[in-house]
Amino acid sequence: MACLVVGVLAAVAIIPRPVLGPRDSGDLRLAADARTVAGDGRGLGSLAIARIANGRVSTAAIGDGFLPGPDTSFELGSVTKTFTGNLLADAVERGEIELDAPVERWMPELVGTPAGSLTPLELATHTSGLPSLPPQLVTRPDFYAPDGLPMLGGNPYRGVDTATMINWLRDVPLSGRGQRAYSNLGMSLLGHTVARAAGSDYPTLLRQRLLDPLGMTATSLALDEPAAPAARPHTAPGWGVGPWWGEAFAPAGTSTRTTLADLTRYARALLDGTAPGAAAMDPVDGPIGEEAGLAWQLAEVNGAAVVWHNGATAGTRTMLALDRQRGVAAIVFSDHGAAPDQDATIDLMGIRLVTGSTEPSNGPRFTIGGLVPVAIGLIFLTPLFLGLLRRRPPTRLAAVDVSAWAAAGLTLVALTGPWQFVPGIAWGVIAGVTLAAVVATARRAAAGRWIDRGAWFGVPSLLIGLAALGYLLLAFG
Repeated sequence: MACLVVGVLAAVAIIPRPVLGPRDSGDLRLAADARTVAGDGRGLGSLAIARIANGRVSTAAIGDGFLPGPDTSFELGSVTKTFTGNLLADAVERGEIELDAPVERWMPELVGTPAGSLTPLELATHTSGLPSLPPQLVTRPDFYAPDGLPMLGGNPYRGVDTATMINWLRDVPLSGRGQRAYSNLGMSLLGHTVARAAGSDYPTLLRQRLLDPLGMTATSLALDEPAAPAARPHTAPGWGVGPWWGEAFAPAGTSTRTTLADLTRYARALLDGTAPGAAAMDPVDGPIGEEAGLAWQLAEVNGAAVVWHNGATAGTRTMLALDRQRGVAAIVFSDHGAAPDQDATIDLMGIRLVTGSTEPSNGPRFTIGGLVPVAIGLIFLTPLFLGLLRRRPPTRLAAVDVSAWAAAGLTLVALTGPWQFVPGIAWGVIAGVTLAAVVATARRAAAGRWIDRGAWFGVPSLLIGLAALGYLLLAFG
């Protein structure tokens, strides 16, 4: 019983409970409309919201201990792709690039390769056949480092420069060319191609042709490892994670920091047509029902033509939606990352704030797929409990070995459990029972040897278990 109490107390002290906080600021009507769509707000953390209607800008914040303001810095994620689409449209207007020409014209490194034969139009509409990530990215050792693995909130894009990515593209095959398949790799290639055509690099081109003309002085690209933004990123279960950064995939949205005030300037210029490359929002040819702009998504909602794009990093969700005919736009930032269906909730919030619908949603929903890491963690616990079923007492080495694996399992469950849906007390019960099993195992092993002759295999198992525990602690350190 004492072990169970310790586990429960540990859960209360450690396990987060991410929900949409009870405090509102700014335009209370806007905050109320957002809350209606958010449902119970599980996994959403704090929100910064803006709505533009009839030329008037309204902003609001929802949260608890942290209430973001219009000048609070957030990771922007893939909304950055609309910057890239606008830069493409602007370059077309300047006569620097052609939508139907192969990118190898501006990327001589790709001459004669499948990637070099692609056109800016294919890249901008996600019909290139390129995968979302290059195979070389997911096979490099850094991808599986504690701060790189996406499953644990890592940044897989860090440390890759543009030259390396272009070299990778030489060996990347195409699959399903002409069909819609979202590709961060394709959008990154597009951004660097547009920059090459303009005789520049992507960060400089973005600053000179879009950000500076619109007065977006608080928007920047984190090309080297930066400090966390003011709105610290969190996973959906509520754990803080490091920011994303990197050069090669910046045109796809891995590195952008911005504020609600800055993105509002962008949205207003898009609505009145003064944003450079605003023609990117116009539909281009595509399969019936799948029309899109240049990097922009198009949708018809209740008779309204909505132009939009969402964004996500390991710890942030964003949404920008516009109804150009009615002159309405909405922006939503969340400081918590992907939960099952959370991105759909943020997207829905942006769409409904634009269309004026106050229909409630179910909010983020629990899915079985999110339990895979938890299941792995529980498997780590099984040797400890199976040992208690054996009549023969374990050696001291075996006791330490299974305890190390149990600690790693408990840590993995704590870090990946769906705490936006399941009370943290569930982890406390598991931890308490596990602690009791550890105590019982230690007592059984106390009178025995440290190791049996011929049973040295327990040493590498122990070392691997300790390494797994250290890896998980570093991932969220």
